[in-house]
Amino acid sequence: MDLRQTYEDVPYPDLCYAQTHPSRLATLSALLGMQPAPVERCRVLELGCARGGNLIPLAEVFSESSFVGVDFSPSQVQAGQEAIDALGLDNIELHATDVREFTAPPASFDYIIAHGFYSWVSPEVRDHALSLCRVLLAPQGVAYIGYNTYPGWHMMGSIRDMMQYKTRHVAATQDRGIAARDFVQFIADWSPSNPTPGGSFSQSWSQMLKQYVEFSANNRDPDGPDPVIHDELEVFNSPVYFHQFVDHATKHGLQYVTESDFPSVIPSNIHPNLLSEVTEHVSDLIELEQIMDFLRNRSHRQTLLCHQEVSLNRSLNLDLNQLGPYRVRSRARPQGEFDCTDYTPAVFAGGKVSFSVDHPATKCALKQLIQCTPESVPFHTLAQTVLSELGVDGPESDQWRREHGLLAFHIMRAFTTSLDVVDLRTNRDHFVREISTKPMASDLARYQAQRGQWVTNRLHERVRLDPLSQRLLTLLNGNRSGREIIDELASLVPSDESLEERTQEVILRLEWMACSALLIA
Repeated sequence: MDLRQTYEDVPYPDLCYAQTHPSRLATLSALLGMQPAPVERCRVLELGCARGGNLIPLAEVFSESSFVGVDFSPSQVQAGQEAIDALGLDNIELHATDVREFTAPPASFDYIIAHGFYSWVSPEVRDHALSLCRVLLAPQGVAYIGYNTYPGWHMMGSIRDMMQYKTRHVAATQDRGIAARDFVQFIADWSPSNPTPGGSFSQSWSQMLKQYVEFSANNRDPDGPDPVIHDELEVFNSPVYFHQFVDHATKHGLQYVTESDFPSVIPSNIHPNLLSEVTEHVSDLIELEQIMDFLRNRSHRQTLLCHQEVSLNRSLNLDLNQLGPYRVRSRARPQGEFDCTDYTPAVFAGGKVSFSVDHPATKCALKQLIQCTPESVPFHTLAQTVLSELGVDGPESDQWRREHGLLAFHIMRAFTTSLDVVDLRTNRDHFVREISTKPMASDLARYQAQRGQWVTNRLHERVRLDPLSQRLLTLLNGNRSGREIIDELASLVPSDESLEERTQEVILRLEWMACSALLIA
């Protein structure tokens, strides 16, 4: 089957990827000693941009930056251009061309993004993509490359094999996706899960199948294209070992920086006994990362690259000097009550990871960040507020400097534990938490809400709307008062609720939208 034709038949889902955000790339590269371009005034290239679902939201937020997307599917690029025209954006352009034919002046881009690209194209195109990174990246530029990895993809490859076998005679691209999903569901339902001779492997296989089915269903947009067609059923899906990818990058004059999922590469997150054992078998960082991939059975990476000539500083100094330029955000969940004035440990959950801290100022800082989530706060502003609240002597005192340094240490420790516990960014927020008298959502969010249940928020994350929230969001153009919104919503969505009940329902949804970074000033 022709690779280009599959994308013409079924476009790739219109998605954004928070892990590709230039602010994250800038933050991580700066922490490791680079001098990346400021996100508010940068140049971004995306290879395999599809319909611009990842680039268009960035272009809307960062009006003084420029964005270029390249994709070989004319219909996808046309659909993206229609959205760009409808939104009136003049800082983004999409090119319908093969990446091997794309040209631009050397050092044209500060950030290059290739998500869902490297593993899903021919070896020749993969090679050319890294060549473009070498030529087109600015001297302090950063490239993000997402790709499938072994050993984890050995088992995932079995799922791909069964899908391809079952659909070998299915001609229509969309029908292949349906048949593949149904077949994997059938195998998952009937795979042995009870102990049998040699059953531990069978149980693991059965569990993985069920997890895949659940993950695939939860991440599918019922209103959009089926991603399985391009993720598991595509003509190319070529995982590599991490060390092979690094070797390939090295041949093109590029070096490994880190992973977009920064906590996954921090040695302190490895059990001390394991780390001690592993270090006996490694000679450098690349070997350490490869062995950790073996231990974790890792199946995907989101790697950052830069020019080989760049000098990196991998010794993270967990102090206030490093945190000074950054803003701090937290989406942690406190696990029980805690006291900010004593040294009793408090536990905060971020995703599936827990972070424990007994430092009073850090507990107080996390409490404040959680209360204003998803807003970010400049680190020095946060420190000033927290230390003053705790009655610490003024900035010239030894106590202040000591507590300020400890706060920086623990905030950085939280950041390297989980990006949900603490996230660091270089740019200011482009959303508001307060609900104004005439609330407003971005043009893009309203445009997307008119077309489906998924919208992109101002943190570059996907947010799913229920039908009422979807209708409500389309009305938030900044020209309607709360009462006008309620009246118009009532005409769009008839209800037996009283005015008071409908008003309360709208207020609750507006509060949810504010906490979901969907409202702007």
